[in-house]
Amino acid sequence: MVDCARFKPEVFGSLPVAVLCLMLVIVSVSFPFWLTKGGASSTIDPSPSGPTPPPTFMSDVSFGLFYGRKSRTRGGTCTRTLRWVCSSGVCMLSCGRTGKDRKADIENILGVDNYTSSSGDDHFCPPCAGSADEVELDKNPFLSIWSDTSDTTVAADDTTTANNDTYHEDPSPHMVRQGMLITTQVFLVVGLLFTFINIVFTVLNIAHNPVSAIVGIDGLVAWNFIAGLMYLLVLIMWGAEYNIKLRKNLCISDTLRPGVEFDSHSSIGWCCLLLLCPMILHICTGSLFAWRQWKRYYSKQSKQAKEMRINVQDPTQGGTDILF
Repeated sequence: MVDCARFKPEVFGSLPVAVLCLMLVIVSVSFPFWLTKGGASSTIDPSPSGPTPPPTFMSDVSFGLFYGRKSRTRGGTCTRTLRWVCSSGVCMLSCGRTGKDRKADIENILGVDNYTSSSGDDHFCPPCAGSADEVELDKNPFLSIWSDTSDTTVAADDTTTANNDTYHEDPSPHMVRQGMLITTQVFLVVGLLFTFINIVFTVLNIAHNPVSAIVGIDGLVAWNFIAGLMYLLVLIMWGAEYNIKLRKNLCISDTLRPGVEFDSHSSIGWCCLLLLCPMILHICTGSLFAWRQWKRYYSKQSKQAKEMRINVQDPTQGGTDILF
């Protein structure tokens, strides 16, 4: 039978809320939909001095804080998986198979002797999961020739690179800042950790009546507020980075390479917006516990009532016992 004097309905009710928060955060982290509906199309005008290149489209681009995917259409459709890679303080999404390939990809983009948008993926990435026509079109150096009306350099071994004498805009201003990406990932992991800690101590408070404040209800106030704050910071930083960087450029190798300019469009994904739910639930739960503790132990009325009980039960005041 439950001891009514120790029954804490707020703690019992917070357990399913805490479990729900953990499930929502895991779902948010597991799926690559922090940016969705991403797409880009080439914006090069046709030239009267040569043939018009086939249009290139990027569609179904979506990614999260750890991985993503993209589909490239140029005669056929090619779908590849994306992973974050960083170098020189900036990050982008590369479809390289290994970490070494992805590192070479971003260093090539930041370097001088660049692969073009039409040839870079074929050099650094595995064969696409699309049609054979797309593979053949991507190997065609036509797009790099089109990108420069003057003489261009076609590298040996069927690999097309941009002309070293041609000026190319520095792509680093369009890339995600490494410090911002790592900080966002760390805050998300820390928030997930405190969500789990909150569940552990909630179960402990249901099974026992801890004496230590940090293990008891006061601790639950701290764990909930810390987790909610972490998720709030993640949303603020990702929203800022999206508005400053990702909204204008998808930060994938195709839109960062020289040779073809792309118009990009995208939207904040549901995985990011889903994080609003655990953030609000944690803050509301922490506020409920804080109000409970203040009302019972820290308010002026509760302190006065406690002093009166001690005085009444003090033997010098006519009492027989002292409550500890």
